Amino acid sequence: MLHMPSNMRNSLRQERGIHGEADVSTEQRPAQEKAWIPRQDGDRQGAPGAQAPARQGSEEIDRLRFTPDDRLHNRRQFEAAYEKGVRVPGRRFVLFILPNSLGRSRLGVTLSRKVGNAVVRNRARRLMREIFRAQSVIRREGLDIVVNTRPEIAGASLEDLRREFDRAMSRFRERKVSS
Repeated sequence: MLHMPSNMRNSLRQERGIHGEADVSTEQRPAQEKAWIPRQDGDRQGAPGAQAPARQGSEEIDRLRFTPDDRLHNRRQFEAAYEKGVRVPGRRFVLFILPNSLGRSRLGVTLSRKVGNAVVRNRARRLMREIFRAQSVIRREGLDIVVNTRPEIAGASLEDLRREFDRAMSRFRERKVSS
């Protein structure tokens, strides 16, 4: 564009604008007659006779999930379990169990970098949450449970951890009954 005569450069600028962009119409196209707008409550078309499965009750759904209500959230809650709770040691983790007045149990999991990298630590955390989630009896007891993991948790299977968790909970119950 530098080697063009000025009158050609000016005409190009007029056609393309200052920055080399072509003019674009700002007129909007008319709305389509049958435009589909996704909405949660909109009519959904599917196969004839197809229906969504019946929804389960909220209690059933909560039993199947690990919700925020099932977690210990802040340092104060963890420290209360450490200071006032019953310590139940195991090979792969130490449980700190403290009764609460909420009518439901909560879980907190602590892992140090000694356990492994982030992938290993997250896997261990997910396994411990799954074990807790599946224990409907424990979830109704009203306990704050802190799982303080040891590096040996890194290669453990779900079944190994479940057995160790069950043994630790039975030792806790034995201590609770004897005191």
